[in-house]
Amino acid sequence: MADDVGIAVAGAGDRSADLARDLARLPGSRLVALHDNEPRRLKDSAALHPATRQTTSLEEPAAARASLEQGGTPARPAPAGQEAS
Repeated sequence: MADDVGIAVAGAGDRSADLARDLARLPGSRLVALHDNEPRRLKDSAALHPATRQTTSLEEPAAARASLEQGGTPARPAPAGQEAS
């Protein structure tokens, strides 16, 4: 929905996975990105949130937000286990 708040979670460990799951269930919210420095954990999180962008770069979610604020459109999520371009 257009009024949903997009949420990015930094970290894909156990606690972050629980947080991402809970945030994705909140009415009016949408999980849009997951970040972790460790690609293996990021790949594991992709199985739980396949439509969510996974990234090892913290700059990418910030750049996506800046683009949206300037009237851009959100990029499609990268395939599971791959860095978005």
